[in-house]
Amino acid sequence: MTIKEISQTEFEAKIAVAAETDWARLAACIDSRWGSVGTTGNTERVPFVGVVHKDPRLICWLRDVFGGTTSTDSADELSWSHTGERAVDIIRHIIQFMLIKGGQAETVLAYHELGNSKLEDQT
Repeated sequence: MTIKEISQTEFEAKIAVAAETDWARLAACIDSRWGSVGTTGNTERVPFVGVVHKDPRLICWLRDVFGGTTSTDSADELSWSHTGERAVDIIRHIIQFMLIKGGQAETVLAYHELGNSKLEDQT
């Protein structure tokens, strides 16, 4: 089951009141083995952040604090994610707290800032 994205206005309201500790916790989640930061698509680079976990408390907290899309897969894992400009906004807030995947986050921002959706994969 997938829960749809919230509106842009709701997203902006949520991130405006998120505490610094919330951003640090989100960075830790994305830095962990359950989190990801990158781009989706083969020809278009769409920024992406997400977390996959079995504990619904984490996914519900992410949704409540940051909005996003949540879903359940066949392995009873829950996921939370944002794509596009919302992912970029999130990355800009959390990059200062990232210890492991900061380089990946910087690459996503670089692709985005270049504005070229058809850059070749460098990995």
